[in-house]
This record gives sequence, structure tokens and C-alpha cells, in this order.
Amino acid sequence: MNYYQHHIGDFNNSTRHLTRLERSVYRDLLDLYYETEMPLQCDRIALARRALVKGIDEHTAMDVVLDEFFTLEADGYHHERCEKELALVYQKSDRARASAEKRWEKYRNKTDNNANAMRTQCDRNATQDPIPSNNTTTTTTRPTVDQVAEYIKTRSTKINPQSFVDYYSANGWKVGRNAMKDWKAAVRTWEKNENERNKPTGSFTQNSKGSGSVADNLRAKLVGMQ
Repeated sequence: MNYYQHHIGDFNNSTRHLTRLERSVYRDLLDLYYETEMPLQCDRIALARRALVKGIDEHTAMDVVLDEFFTLEADGYHHERCEKELALVYQKSDRARASAEKRWEKYRNKTDNNANAMRTQCDRNATQDPIPSNNTTTTTTRPTVDQVAEYIKTRSTKINPQSFVDYYSANGWKVGRNAMKDWKAAVRTWEKNENERNKPTGSFTQNSKGSGSVADNLRAKLVGMQ
């Protein structure tokens, strides 16, 4: 581990009688214990090399600290306080791991449920019969020139199907500001407008009294003047 809590009060109270050198060596041994998360090795010479202990004074200080604060067992030098602190760390780690696994399991179950729900909905949509529309004339399909021409034949009109398709293709197949819903209705409206434009007006074929053509009236006036 790279971090541990150092209780200054406890350390000072238990090491007041030590020299500065002994206290320094003690701290180095504690750091090594927490770093490796295991008891210090039994071989004091090898341990001194790992703890950077050099010279007779430092070796003597290390012996004092090991004999007073550590307990030699088969697997190495144990320290009671270090063992308790490591146990607390492991306990917290186990709880955090269990909590994380629980959250992950909950998330995974939720994800699986959502996936199953989506799969069920997709299967239902795939097997569901389509709902018929009440409006059988409404369509969003844009007709081709041939389709318009075929429909015009049934109406016995002289509309140009190519002009009809070109016009509505240019304006995005809209009627006013709204999207076209029934192109056949648009053909009928186009037909009505064409008939209105081609219808002759009475002002050019009859006079105001409706007694004949304008040419006939002028001809009669000329005869009367002779």
C-alpha cells in the first residue's frame, strides 16, 4: 500500500525513550511493513539492506527497535499495530468491493431487463397485424409521371402529367405550406383550375343584351347608316 495513517500521538508516546536515530530507523521499518503489507523478513542483514540501514550505529538502532516493538515468528517480524491497521484497510476494501459488486449486479440486472423488454416489444411489433387506415385516399407516396398519366386517363382530361409532377417536385410536394396528403385530389384541383382558365368569357362573344355577336351588331349598324 502507498498510504497509511500515522498517529503522531501514539508514536511519540511509545518512542519518547528512543534516540533520534532509533526513532528514524523505526519509521523506516514501519514504512517498509506497510509498503509490502507483510511481516519484515527474519534475516536481519537482508532486512538492513532493504531498510537502508548502514554502519554499526544504525544496525544497533535497528536491533533495539526490532527487539522492543516487533515479534519474531516463523514468517518474519510482526508488528501488532501494523497488523490492525492493515486489517482495517482490508475490511474497508472488502466492503467497498462488495458494494461495488452489488451496484454492478443491480445495474446489470436493470440492463438485462431493459434489453429483454426491448426485445419483447420488437417481437410484438414484428408479429402485430397492421391497423388499417380509415382514410383510404390519403397517401404520402409521391407519384410518378406514369401514375399521374394513368389517373388522368380515368378523368378524360388534358392535363400534362409531366408538368404536374415537375411543379410539385419543385415545391417539395406541398399544398400551400402543408405537405401534400392526396396527390389525386391535387390532380383534380389542377384539372379544375385548368378548366377555369380555358373557359371562354361572355364579354367577347355576346353584347350586353345578348342579342348576337359583336360583329353582327356592328354589321347591322353599318347597314342602317347606308
